[in-house]
Amino acid sequence: GGEPLLYPKLVAILCYIRSKAAKDTPIYLQTNGIFLTKNFAKMVDGYIDGIGISVHDWGTFLHLRTRYVDIMKIKPIRLYIQDTEENRMIYDEMKLHWCFPDVRWWHDGGFDDREEIFVLGKHSV
Repeated sequence: GGEPLLYPKLVAILCYIRSKAAKDTPIYLQTNGIFLTKNFAKMVDGYIDGIGISVHDWGTFLHLRTRYVDIMKIKPIRLYIQDTEENRMIYDEMKLHWCFPDVRWWHDGGFDDREEIFVLGKHSV
C-alpha cells in the first residue's frame, strides 16, 4: 500500500496491531523516511519497536540524516539498502556504520527472506 506515513489513522492502526501481537513480536514500521519526524516517533513509541527506512535515494537520505540520528534517541532505526557495490561503497565512505549499524542488505528486489514481514496494503485495512 504505499508510504505508511500518509495513512491518516496510522497511529490507531499501530496501536491495534500492538494490542493483537504477541508480546515478544517485534514491530517495525517500514517507511521511505521522508515524512518521518521526531514528533511522530514520540507518538508511536509504545506501539513499535523500531523504524525501518528503505534507502532508495542517497541524496535525500543524507539530507535527512541528522533528523534520523535525532529520532534514534527515541526508537532504533534499521536501514534497508539494496546490496550493490556502489551502495556498500557509499555506506562505508560516509561512515554510516557509526550512526546506523543495523542494516539489512537486500538482493534481487526483495527484502531479507529471513524476516517475516506483514504488509499493510490497500485491501487489508
